[in-house]
Amino acid sequence: MKITHIPSGLPYHLKPGTKIEVERTNLFFNEYGEQTVPVDLPDTDRNRELTGYTDMLSALKKPSASISVTIQDGDYFMPCRQAILGAQRKSGISTSFYMNEGSFLSRISDTSLADVFSKETIPGITTVQQGIDFCRSLVSGTNPDFAIFPVLINSGESYSSGYPIYKYINRYGYVDESGQFRVHVDGKATPDFYNAVNRTEKVGDQNVSLNPGYYMSPFVRANYLLRRIFKHFGYTLSENFFTRTHPFPNMVFVNNCADSLVNGTIRMVDLLPDCMCSTILDIFRKKFCCEFIPNEVDRIVDIKLFNESYVSTPSIDLSPYLTDQPKTETPEFYQQIILSSDEVVSDFDSVESPDSIAILMSKYVSVSPDNLSGYYFRHGYKPERNTDLSGNLIHYCTHVYDKVANSSMRYYAGGNLKTKEIKVPDKQIEFRKVYGSEYLATKDAEEGEFLYIGDANFLNSKLSTAAPAGKDEESTTKNTSLKPILAFFYKNAKYPCGTICNYILKTEIGSSTMAMTRYSDYTLCYNGTDGLFERFYRSYDDLHRNSLFNISASLLLSDTLKQSIPAHLPVTLLGQRLFLNKLNYTIGGDNEPIETKLLTSRLYEPVSTAKAFSDYLPPMYDPWKPEYGWKYMHSESDISQSEYESSPYKDKKFDVMFPPLGTKELATSGKKYCMQYRAVKYREGYYGLESCWLECIKMDYSGWPY
Repeated sequence: MKITHIPSGLPYHLKPGTKIEVERTNLFFNEYGEQTVPVDLPDTDRNRELTGYTDMLSALKKPSASISVTIQDGDYFMPCRQAILGAQRKSGISTSFYMNEGSFLSRISDTSLADVFSKETIPGITTVQQGIDFCRSLVSGTNPDFAIFPVLINSGESYSSGYPIYKYINRYGYVDESGQFRVHVDGKATPDFYNAVNRTEKVGDQNVSLNPGYYMSPFVRANYLLRRIFKHFGYTLSENFFTRTHPFPNMVFVNNCADSLVNGTIRMVDLLPDCMCSTILDIFRKKFCCEFIPNEVDRIVDIKLFNESYVSTPSIDLSPYLTDQPKTETPEFYQQIILSSDEVVSDFDSVESPDSIAILMSKYVSVSPDNLSGYYFRHGYKPERNTDLSGNLIHYCTHVYDKVANSSMRYYAGGNLKTKEIKVPDKQIEFRKVYGSEYLATKDAEEGEFLYIGDANFLNSKLSTAAPAGKDEESTTKNTSLKPILAFFYKNAKYPCGTICNYILKTEIGSSTMAMTRYSDYTLCYNGTDGLFERFYRSYDDLHRNSLFNISASLLLSDTLKQSIPAHLPVTLLGQRLFLNKLNYTIGGDNEPIETKLLTSRLYEPVSTAKAFSDYLPPMYDPWKPEYGWKYMHSESDISQSEYESSPYKDKKFDVMFPPLGTKELATSGKKYCMQYRAVKYREGYYGLESCWLECIKMDYSGWPY
């Protein structure tokens, strides 16, 4: 066996018969990559020099954890990263070697995004106006590395109702005929960024004059950030699911820097979360159930979804290399997956989400998802009465949409199975409504719905979002660490927009009419028919519920096979399709059988599977245009004063009615739902018994039925 120190080109001195034990892990089931058991190199002058004289107390440098080496033994050849663990003079130098995924992951674990981008700025921008023009160029959506759209930030203020007064980063819209700035998507208007010109805003009790460029910031596309991380470490990112599948080329990391343009340059570090490079990879790994597969020889990184590996053809049949009958161990217990984010955005408009989707659906009889925002609502009917212009009493109902769960709600199917929790190290954001004046004062006061990201950071000025009373623009806020935030960019007519869902309100250029349109097949919410669990984790969850038996098998592999078997692809053993868990082999010495750990992929009966989200809803249910809905009905009859006085319904008010979701069966049943009564006194000497209820009907969209 030969171990070569790449920087010098010299081989290490080795003891005769040196043998190295290697463990290649499947990262879908383990947290660390391929690496060796610690091995001792002999204490020779050359070895001490190549490893930096780690044994010397007077050494000035830290022991290296990233020495480039190659290991060669017969047909086996592998580039590695060497880490020095310790040394003792006249005894030996303890070291480990990291191969493939192990080498790749260990190299990026100690590097922050700030280390990658350092003092880099976006090229070609040396003035604030150039920065504004750059942001304008991003509206088209054609820049491969950056995108832009409006997001909401906390202002620290609220209306008397308690509803927050939001501010924007990247506010975009147009000035109407009355001189008011509008953010409604209007395909006829000519929009621009609100802060592309001088503005005045109220900060605390002070009016502050803002130069152009405040509250504007571009967002870095996620694929571009991955490419830059890999380039920093000498790798090239290959084409993969996220580069070729809509809408992931439009996925960005949102930042909260409200003054990234104001100094005439745009620093890359201002646009990035405060985290390590490994955190960005962990977000992809855990949010989308994927792994990064490096090729150390060609220095190329591929990304593989578990879904892709799960259906892949087995890479090799290991049966010919089996030296003994395999041993099977059934799991102590089966598991189910819980998915959530480290942090979720919250404010006045948040509700307390149930622990699981099953609890949510069982708690309310009429829950349906809002495809545009990802929230969960129950649809109700509020009985009302009023008088018309002629003074006649009229009865009607208003529609009530009661939010019962946030779009950021974790995925958990519920039940008695033990859980395997997967927590994504990011911040899950949500939509919020914006009102231009007192909450719900008028319909025209609503400006729209935008993604809310929380507090802003001011990194290049002394402006703050909410200065204390009596202070001026020199007041500062404590800038918080920015968690990674993912969202999708899309263009609607002439407007840049952001979403975490897969339905949008689409407006064509030259029109003011909006129509709900399916934007993609994927959302960034954990729940839902197109949510992260259904799209990326269901097969992984099925395995944890019904399989993953531990299989121990002694294998005698050739040198070629030792380095060529991919850990992420299934294999075949004795006719059974299995996943590798930990492939063990040795380098050097005599080639002897060694035990490898595998996992079953067959779903054993009785098969348990998480209930599909669509199964909670009636077949073909469309929350925006249901086939069956509810008609409000009302009746009244005269009663005497004595009947009124003795009635259990005396002066009772009608409650909001929350019926189940409409179905064909309910429409043909003839039953009345949510029946309520009240005895009322209309005026002296006139009394009545009123009743109201709902009837399920087949909807006729040529005319609203009530």
